[in-house]
Amino acid sequence: MEITVGTMPNINLYIFELVQNSLDCDATEVSFTVEESRVSFLHNGHSFGETDKHVRGMSNIFQSTKTLGSIGFMGFGFKTAYKRFTRVDISDTDGWRFYYDVSEREIKLTPTISIYSRDWLGAVVPKWDSQISPPAEGFTTKFTMQGVPNENQDTPLLDDWKDLLRDNNVGIAILSLMGLKKFTLIDDINSIKYTWELSYNAEESKIYSYQTEERQGAELEQKSQTWFVAIRKFIPSDEAIKSLSQSRLKNILANAGSKIHEVWGKIKKEYTIYGLVSMNDDHFVAAGKGTVFATFPLNATVPFDMHMQADWLLDLSRKGLREVQTNPWQQCIFQNVAVLLANFLKQIPKLASASQIASVFDVLHMKTDSSPSSSVFDFSDPAWIKTLRDELEGFQFIPVKDSETDFPVLKSLSEVYVLPHTKQNFPPFSNKLFGRFIVDRNLVNDAFIQFMVKNGLMQELDIGVLTETWKKEGLANWWDEVNHESRSEAQKQQMFLDLWSFLVTTFTSRTAAKFACVLSVEGKWICPSELIVLEDKLKNRYDVPLPTDPYYAEAIQLLEPHLPKNRLIAGWMQVLIKASGEWGTANRFAYDWLMSNCKKQSIEAVVTSAFSSVANARDDAIFKQILGFTGWLVFKNSPTFISHVIARDENGERSLVPASSARLSSPYISDKYYAKVVDTIYGESPKIVPDYIEMEIGDFKKPDERALFWRDIFEALSPLGDVKLEEFVSQELGVAQDYKAAKHKVAEILSLMPSDLTETHTTIQFGWKIKDTKLSASLTIQKAREIGAWLRHGLDNLRTVKPHIYAEGYNRRSFYAYGPTGSASWVKTLASLPWIQDPSGEWRTPATITKEDAGLFLGGKVVQLLGEKGLVFKQ
Repeated sequence: MEITVGTMPNINLYIFELVQNSLDCDATEVSFTVEESRVSFLHNGHSFGETDKHVRGMSNIFQSTKTLGSIGFMGFGFKTAYKRFTRVDISDTDGWRFYYDVSEREIKLTPTISIYSRDWLGAVVPKWDSQISPPAEGFTTKFTMQGVPNENQDTPLLDDWKDLLRDNNVGIAILSLMGLKKFTLIDDINSIKYTWELSYNAEESKIYSYQTEERQGAELEQKSQTWFVAIRKFIPSDEAIKSLSQSRLKNILANAGSKIHEVWGKIKKEYTIYGLVSMNDDHFVAAGKGTVFATFPLNATVPFDMHMQADWLLDLSRKGLREVQTNPWQQCIFQNVAVLLANFLKQIPKLASASQIASVFDVLHMKTDSSPSSSVFDFSDPAWIKTLRDELEGFQFIPVKDSETDFPVLKSLSEVYVLPHTKQNFPPFSNKLFGRFIVDRNLVNDAFIQFMVKNGLMQELDIGVLTETWKKEGLANWWDEVNHESRSEAQKQQMFLDLWSFLVTTFTSRTAAKFACVLSVEGKWICPSELIVLEDKLKNRYDVPLPTDPYYAEAIQLLEPHLPKNRLIAGWMQVLIKASGEWGTANRFAYDWLMSNCKKQSIEAVVTSAFSSVANARDDAIFKQILGFTGWLVFKNSPTFISHVIARDENGERSLVPASSARLSSPYISDKYYAKVVDTIYGESPKIVPDYIEMEIGDFKKPDERALFWRDIFEALSPLGDVKLEEFVSQELGVAQDYKAAKHKVAEILSLMPSDLTETHTTIQFGWKIKDTKLSASLTIQKAREIGAWLRHGLDNLRTVKPHIYAEGYNRRSFYAYGPTGSASWVKTLASLPWIQDPSGEWRTPATITKEDAGLFLGGKVVQLLGEKGLVFKQ
């Protein structure tokens, strides 16, 4: 007894042994009362009866009188009380009144040093005491323990209940599985009474615990707790039963004689493993690692939030597991834990919401570490993994985000891929895209996924598999699903954006760019690196002609041969640019990624190429296309892209000429009056035909309205400038306020005739329009230098002509929002002449002098304005 009690590591084992013994006696209610130095225990199970059988069992060591159906077989469970107390009084309703006494005797070695000796014979010799009080009403048996040994004086008795009451009192909930319905703990020290009413509903697989707390002078406190119970019933193998027999039933089997087969039959029965998971509002609660129980908590845990109750073999401490890795009985239970977890996962299809499903995987987070308590079990054991795989084979429990419904679709392990660590929304219909469904990481936590992948239960989709899948099938199957007639264009576009944002967040940008995930206008799947994007955005509207655009038919006929084949479907530039600004971070990732990996081509270059391709046109059908194409550019708010116009030469022949070399009649009128304004046509340059006035543009209904509208467009394209003569005269020319003299002075500087200047229809504050088209490459260097000197002071006022002739004009009624136009011809001419003096005194062309050096001669502001007009300086 001294050795046995001395080797017990915990002083509170008596609590568990008393309750366990009461459960063996079919008790449904137990009660503990804790005082300063005494603990009373009551239960309502079977009493000791008429014979002394149970008294003899309590008085023996390693010779239990329990039946084979009982929980304990080792014969010393009751002796754990002597670790904590020196005397135990026992009484029941059958009249038994006796006690065991192992009182201490102090032995003084010196006046200051003592040792204590226990009378261990008292542990096996019961003594009768008729004065011992009987059990309280409603109970059959009472144990009163008192006399705390000297070695345990420093530990309060209330501390003994900490193990039982931890983890939301799961230890008490487990007792309900053994038939317990009520557990009471009376703290007499603090005048508090705790009561747990327990109910196990096997049909619902739930334990309901209702706790009340009564304090003297305070209101009754109540709370409830629900536990889900996963169950695995199994019949052990013969090898496991043999191991159990050798550990627990050696004496029983040795004395069985001819009844050995009957005894063996009673042992080889159905056993049960229970898994308890805390619940809150129909959701499973993950709170930490689960505890292993053998009716009462052991010092072993599991790497998931499920507490496991099983008939484990324990060591002498009654708190530790024996030979987990090698003992056949222990391994038999452990292998069936895999089935228990599978049974828990099989609850998923019964759940009503995505959050409930997620809570299942949160419980099974499968986090392992190197601590001794978590390393008792090897959850990577091949046999254990195989058991789990076999149980889950073909069962659909893995959530995938693969439909337009809010509730997740469930698939089996063989139907899913795990993608790299990302919770980015992946595109729908992933089974079409990847050959399998994709695990939804928003619902399945990373730790569970890592465990399943590491042990070969799930397959991670690597780049090689993905590339091979797409190589064989392309994205045709996926596109067939996406491109369904029931889906709007916006839905289809968003699915593409989801695809691209998934790729760029799942893989590196460079790797993702290798996948053929872009559908070209020709219906081919190409990589982003093969994609050509028309990078100039047409003002207010983007991309190449759309069928809904005015003059679409004419525009697409002229543009189509010059557009890249590997471009996006019409309308996609608008989608992408909108997505990058309005549709959230993921879509901006997709846009930035696509733009950084594709090739760029200028829309303006495509338009110029289209115009140039018909430069020699003489056919009326081609001229009709050109007119429509020009109208489309205006609709697209990009009239500055009109590089060519239809004009008539001096013989009246129509041809396509550069807009900068054509002349516009003043005023620009319909063909009906065209011949009457010959005197307003300058020089021998081609004149822009009045056909444009006949086109339907915006809200302009009358020919004169359209004439003003088109005039402003063509003036923006032609070499026109605007100079405010008031400032020019006063700052540079030194001419008095004589506008006629000023007019001739300007003409002299620019080598123009006075007739090249026409007064506007408004007051002088709006300035004069000057034609600088007679500047040419033959302009003398001296004249160029004079222009340079003039520009130093006058360029501030040489701006694009503004539509000031009429109130409701170009900038208000057209699609075109007024802004800077292209370079005037005189700027282009100046680009080829050496008219800027560098610091050393040498004359240079703009392309051979830096802005800084040019600024020393012209002034920084002039250089800035020339740059805005299109003059290019040396970098």
